[in-house]
Amino acid sequence: MQAAPDGFTLEIVSDLSEVARATLRLEAFGRAHALPETLIAQFALALDELVANIVEHGLAGGARETIRIAVAIAPGRLSMEVNDPGRAFNMRDDAPPPDLEASLEERRVGGLGVYFVHTLMDHVSYRRENECNIVTVWKSLPAPATPG
Repeated sequence: MQAAPDGFTLEIVSDLSEVARATLRLEAFGRAHALPETLIAQFALALDELVANIVEHGLAGGARETIRIAVAIAPGRLSMEVNDPGRAFNMRDDAPPPDLEASLEERRVGGLGVYFVHTLMDHVSYRRENECNIVTVWKSLPAPATPG
């Protein structure tokens, strides 16, 4: 995804501390485009979960790699693409389903991030290209209010 004038791209190092910097950029972009706070919060959570999965599971031996994030507004939707050089991982096919019925004591730690991303977004897709994982998520934008 190429960020257009209605978007931005950001490169972060594969470190969880970088999520805050990416989130701040996302929030500033959302405010500049008068996007609903709820929508920005959903994208921030999806970004956090995607980067956490990359850092904790996708990169071998804690390697420090570059993660590329592109956010764009297209007609009727906000989209985000996260690109990383980690091992192949298709969120739809490779993630085990979370056990939502187990009690907190019985539930294994982790495993809800992918579920949250799929639940929060209208669309989630994955592709592997040039030895990189590319996850694209988008959500429809609310229709503008019509003057009364």
